[in-house]
Amino acid sequence: MWCSDKDRGGDPHAERSKDRGKARRRLARLHTRVSRTARKDFLHKLSAQLVREKQAVFMEGPVHQ
Repeated sequence: MWCSDKDRGGDPHAERSKDRGKARRRLARLHTRVSRTARKDFLHKLSAQLVREKQAVFMEGPVHQ
């Protein structure tokens, strides 16, 4: 149900700015999730293609001393 600003009491912009902050954080999380998923998908497709095309794939990691 819709309430006017004076029915809510207090600062009329406080509720909206709080909601805007929540929406902004939610959107940032979604952007992070989408970029992470896209990166994983690309790496999976690339590695699958390399395995199909080549007979052997060797990976070298960092050398610890």
